[in-house]
Amino acid sequence: MSPWWVIPGAKVRSYLFNMDNSRDRLRYVNLSSQRALYRLALGQPNQEDFLRTLVSASPDRKELLTRLSLNLSPSQMQDRS
Repeated sequence: MSPWWVIPGAKVRSYLFNMDNSRDRLRYVNLSSQRALYRLALGQPNQEDFLRTLVSASPDRKELLTRLSLNLSPSQMQDRS
């Protein structure tokens, strides 16, 4: 079974335009990190406390947690660039 809006062979693509001297790239990196942490906390009790703990984790721990997070993308693509 699949939703009616899924087209076989279709791929979701996103484009990020990186302008010189722009803060958008840094914002995108921060947003990606926050998204990964949010996915880990989804459905957990005391989500705010859990997120605070995750945010203060070491970079190595964050990388491990990112790989363990739930992928909610529509086509199950890995978009953790």
